[in-house]
Amino acid sequence: MGSRAPIYVKTVESGGSIRIKGADGIYNVSTSGPAAIQGGRTILEGGDSGIGTTETPLTVALREGAELTARAGKDINIYEVLGSLNLAEIYGESNVTLRAKDSILDARGERPFAVMGRSVNLIADQGSVGTASSPLHLAAVSGGQLEVQALNGGVYLTIPTAGLVNLGSVYSGGTLAVEAVAQLCIGGMVTSAGALKLSSAGGLTVDTAAKLAAEGKLVLTGLHVTMVEGSSGEAGDELEINAEQAAELSHLKGSRVTINSGGVVTQVEDTGITADTLSVSSRGQQDLSGYNRVSRLAAANTGSGDITINNAGDLAVEAVVQADGGNIKLVNGGDVEIVGDITTTGQVVVEAAGNIIESATGRITAAVLRTSSIGGQMLLGDNRIQSFAAHNQGGDVILRNVSAGLEIASILQTGGGDIVVQNSGGGIVVTGVVQTGDRVSLVADGPVWQTAEGRIADAAGLTVESVGGQELLGANTVQRFRAVNAGGGRVVLRNTAGQLEVTGISQTDGGEIEVVNAGDVEIAGEIATAGQVQIDVTGRITETAEGRVTAAGLRTSSVGGQALLGDNRIDSFAARNEGGDVQLSNSSAELEIAGVVQAAGGDIAVVNREGGIAVTGLVQTQDNINLSAEGSVRQKGDGRFADAAALTVESVGGQELSGDNAVQRFLAINAGGGRVLLRNSSSLEVTEITQVDGGDVEIANSGDVEIAGVVSTTGQVTVEADGKIVETAAGRIDAAALSASSTGGQMLLGDNHIHSFAAYNDGGDIQLNNTSGELNVGSIVQASGGSIEVANSGGGITFTGLVQTDESVSLTAQGVIGQVGDRRFADVVSLTIESTGGLDLSGDNTVRRFQAVNAGGGRVALNNTAPEGLEIIQVLQTDGGEIELTSAGGVTIADEIKSAGGDISIAAGGSIRSAHGDVAIQGKDINLAADQGGIGTRDTRVVVAASGRTNLLADQDIYAEERHSDLDSDFVISRHGSVDLMVPDGRVRIDELRAAKLISISTVSDLQLRNVEVAQLGLWVSGVGGKLGIAEARISEGLAVGADQVELLSLVHTGAEPLRLSIGGGSKAAANSLTLRGRSHVGMLFDSLQADNAWIDADTENLAITMAFVGSRAVIRNRYHAVVADNINKQLFPADIQLYPENKPFYLIMGSDRRILSDAWVVNYDDDYIVNRFATENSFVRITGKMPQVVGFGSYQVSGPASLTLGGSAGSGSGVVMVSPSLMTPLSKMQRRTLLMTRKVCCNENTNNC
Repeated sequence: MGSRAPIYVKTVESGGSIRIKGADGIYNVSTSGPAAIQGGRTILEGGDSGIGTTETPLTVALREGAELTARAGKDINIYEVLGSLNLAEIYGESNVTLRAKDSILDARGERPFAVMGRSVNLIADQGSVGTASSPLHLAAVSGGQLEVQALNGGVYLTIPTAGLVNLGSVYSGGTLAVEAVAQLCIGGMVTSAGALKLSSAGGLTVDTAAKLAAEGKLVLTGLHVTMVEGSSGEAGDELEINAEQAAELSHLKGSRVTINSGGVVTQVEDTGITADTLSVSSRGQQDLSGYNRVSRLAAANTGSGDITINNAGDLAVEAVVQADGGNIKLVNGGDVEIVGDITTTGQVVVEAAGNIIESATGRITAAVLRTSSIGGQMLLGDNRIQSFAAHNQGGDVILRNVSAGLEIASILQTGGGDIVVQNSGGGIVVTGVVQTGDRVSLVADGPVWQTAEGRIADAAGLTVESVGGQELLGANTVQRFRAVNAGGGRVVLRNTAGQLEVTGISQTDGGEIEVVNAGDVEIAGEIATAGQVQIDVTGRITETAEGRVTAAGLRTSSVGGQALLGDNRIDSFAARNEGGDVQLSNSSAELEIAGVVQAAGGDIAVVNREGGIAVTGLVQTQDNINLSAEGSVRQKGDGRFADAAALTVESVGGQELSGDNAVQRFLAINAGGGRVLLRNSSSLEVTEITQVDGGDVEIANSGDVEIAGVVSTTGQVTVEADGKIVETAAGRIDAAALSASSTGGQMLLGDNHIHSFAAYNDGGDIQLNNTSGELNVGSIVQASGGSIEVANSGGGITFTGLVQTDESVSLTAQGVIGQVGDRRFADVVSLTIESTGGLDLSGDNTVRRFQAVNAGGGRVALNNTAPEGLEIIQVLQTDGGEIELTSAGGVTIADEIKSAGGDISIAAGGSIRSAHGDVAIQGKDINLAADQGGIGTRDTRVVVAASGRTNLLADQDIYAEERHSDLDSDFVISRHGSVDLMVPDGRVRIDELRAAKLISISTVSDLQLRNVEVAQLGLWVSGVGGKLGIAEARISEGLAVGADQVELLSLVHTGAEPLRLSIGGGSKAAANSLTLRGRSHVGMLFDSLQADNAWIDADTENLAITMAFVGSRAVIRNRYHAVVADNINKQLFPADIQLYPENKPFYLIMGSDRRILSDAWVVNYDDDYIVNRFATENSFVRITGKMPQVVGFGSYQVSGPASLTLGGSAGSGSGVVMVSPSLMTPLSKMQRRTLLMTRKVCCNENTNNC
């Protein structure tokens, strides 16, 4: 089909070939519907115009395998809508765009190319462009661009033309392979889901905007390979660049990047390579100074030129070889590990932002090695260099080298870290600064020396091993030094650091050792030589536990002290020091101390572990001196200790310190016998003296002696002081005997363990604390007064001699305290005792105050002969036991006397008093005897609490109270005074109660008295239903009783005046019952009688009741009359007269003149009586006469306590008001009606008075 005009094809379909020729182009009629051309082999010619348009490409649907040929003067746009395009020849003078639903394949046959155009754009929707076995041959006009898209298949292109090919965007879903015979320029995005291979027989340029990306391997090959700034290549696998000439690189990324160049290799500025492994080979130069990030590196260069590689991250250098010489420079932003050879005849520079490490297979061979790192350098391979300089920050610098001589030009550790240099081929010369804050170690097979500029600076440690000597004369500043030298020569170190630690200096073949330091020296290892050791420092000299000096002699000079405490072995020692201590530990048969001078004070300590010490010269200091020897310590010739604050000596065989010593403190330990003797001329503190195997201890001092530690021996301790003797809390004496003599006092308060004690003192107190099983006190004499305190916490105390002072004595023991022989306490103001098991002070003691606490049972006894009397502060038997106190004078109880279940006995020549109103005496049976005085006072009673019986005997008044218990007593007797007892918490039972004047007892419970004898007796039982009973009472003046139940079985009046009585209730005004049998030869007068029921049988002629109140019935008899007063029973009783009190108070007088007087109603009287006179209101009897019965009336109740009107003055303890005995009240004063009755016959047949 042909036409001179444009051909618009709607449908051309043929079962065979199709050829359409349009002189002005071939185009689709529409964009929809079936393909415009459908058939077999097809040839399309568009003439001077085009085939299809960009918007409406010409659609075809060719049979499978059918070839397509198309030619046009302008653009060609063809779209295979059903299958693949098999291109026989596509030629367009403008742009060519081909698209197939499946693949675009090469079917050119013998033709040179299948596609040619100014720009070519190939799109395979579901297939590939070309195949691996038949790549698509195409050509683009020079300057045109090739773009390919096959997202579901590979791209295989061959460009056979000689011109420049611009490769635009190429997208491949599989392998992408482009091979050009001329120059190839990539300017777009080239991606592949598989391998990507770009190859050019000419130059290969990756332009600015080009991006190469392959999920597989990426290979660029060209005559030269140039990657312009901004371009990049990235592979999911390896990346390989092959250039016959130079290679200029931009951004590269792959698992392994290999660069093979026949020329130089360079990098575009600010670009880099990212890879696990980078392998570079070049000729002339390698300058990879970009931002590389590789993990492993192998580089080789031939010809002149340097190798320079910059890298970020950790780097393993597998090999860097300059075959023809040239420098090598590695700059890395992380660690560098050298695992292979770095070889050049020039200089090697390794700079790392991390560690530099050589593995066992790594090594450096170079004339010069310069390194810089952060984190350390470990160059441990078989290195062979002549000069070394290093800079590091953090971590160690270690170099192993083999050369005839090694120069260390400089090594700087700015952040600290060790420096170790080993040259196994010869010596080492230090020509510059070797600086670190940590250790420096130099090991050489020759001598080690320093030039004028050579020095070791700021090093924490310096270790040098040499053959032939060490001359380290530079301005070194090291902190630790260790040296080993063989083959003779000196070992000299001059150092200006403030502190130098010598960890060891060994002259294996002899030679002198000299250490000079402008600061301290610490010997931390052995300094050993057969010659002399000289140590001169401007600071201190010290040895650690591992440090020692083995030499014939040691001479030291220091400022600040010397502490030579190692296992030194020297025969002679001399030292001078200014400030600080001087200490030497030594082991030799005999050590001579020729002189030790502390110019400005400081301690001196010398120990000889294998023999004695002989002090032959001046040992002087203002501070402490310590000597320890395995033999005796002695002073010879001019040997003396001068101005020392303290002296400590340990010896075997004795200490004879008899020189003109002047020390302030002393400590001594001696074994193997011999005595310990110190003569001294200043105040002395004894911190310890121990005689391990026995032997005497003697201290003779011209001032005070203070015992601040243990003085121990099985022998005698003698302390003589022209001042005080004092023990601190830690001080103590363990000895068979202690003899102390002092002026100003003795304070021996430590945990002493002595068996015998004797003391003499003039002025001040004596105090001894002891812990022995038994302490024997021979004598304690306070010549000018002062207190005495002795405590034995291990056992008892036995006094065999005089204890004399005009002040206090205090004794404490964990055993019995007793006196034997001529024992006594003399002139003691206060005696205080604590004991266990008993206290027996039966000597002729003279004490004024006494206080004792005893535990564990046993008796507490004190015999006191002081006429001034005894004040008892407190006596306690905590576990029971008797208390027996005897005083030639009175006894005053300031606090209490108490025994848990034990008896208490106090016998006083004077009175027994209590200083308070609380319980003063508490025990089982309590016996108080005041021979010439009383017990208690009216203001302050003696309060006792007895679980057994309380017996009181006094010459004068007794004021006592039984508290918290009943009062059971064998006797309460006041020979010339009164008795006033209170029992607020219990009953009262007294067998014998006697007093010359008044007895007053008050209680809340029952009161039973067996035998009472007194002038006046007052008893009150205040409890409800309380009983008061007296078996026999002899009373001369009066009786006042208050109790709910009163029983007086035998009341004998012994006075010359009538007996005054007042009887009432205890819990209320009237007693419930009253029984009284009494006898008086002069009469009885009841000032008050109040009872519900009363039975009174008085054997007396005159019986008068001035005020009587009867609740129910009363039977009252005297020697002549019997009267019944009844308010309850409506009947008559046999009596001389029967009264009806009408529940009102009344009086009743039964006289010796046989008359009865009463103001109560008379309801009956005996025929033997006549009524002499009636009062006006006595008309009841006058009217009724003798009635057989009497109408009764209810009783009159009166509440409140009875009014007791017996002895004592206002304010006394019993509350009883004293009333002087008198005759019965005159009848003229009675304000009641009066009945006068006279008996007709005589009341007594033996009297004439009727």
